[in-house]
Amino acid sequence: MIKRITLSVIFIFFFFIIQLTIFPLFISSYLRPDFIMIIAVYFAIRNNKFFLNGFNCFSLGLVQDFFSSFPLGFFALSKFIIFLIARSIKSRFLFSPLILGTTLVIIATLVEGGISLALFSLKNKTDGLIFFLEKAFIYQPLINGSIAFLFFFSIHYLNLVKPLKGFSYH
Repeated sequence: MIKRITLSVIFIFFFFIIQLTIFPLFISSYLRPDFIMIIAVYFAIRNNKFFLNGFNCFSLGLVQDFFSSFPLGFFALSKFIIFLIARSIKSRFLFSPLILGTTLVIIATLVEGGISLALFSLKNKTDGLIFFLEKAFIYQPLINGSIAFLFFFSIHYLNLVKPLKGFSYH
């Protein structure tokens, strides 16, 4: 049990470091996948420990806030909202876990884009609005969906970690 938790923490820390340090150096901003969102959706579709997984999503978003140029609390709130939406939607889809995870990541990316658009419109800036809409609603869902497909494929079919238990298809 402790070995599995330690491996999960190392896994999350590895993706977090890659997203915040390596990707900004080599990949342009509209082609960067959001690993923390994929991990938040993974926490949401697991059937155990609702409050612990919700707190984990909120705290991962809060740590991401410290390294971003967005206002403090934006990513914490958006990751928690994404967790709640994915948690409420997961039982309504009758898909395999691979398609369910990928679909929920695409929906979560669109939700975060909508939250970003609301924040962007509050600042009353019109400079770069078309680029922002193109990034948030076209590029980012495609990139996050493809990375989520690889992530959930590696988890469920290659058995890199224990498969999800108690998945309800109802």
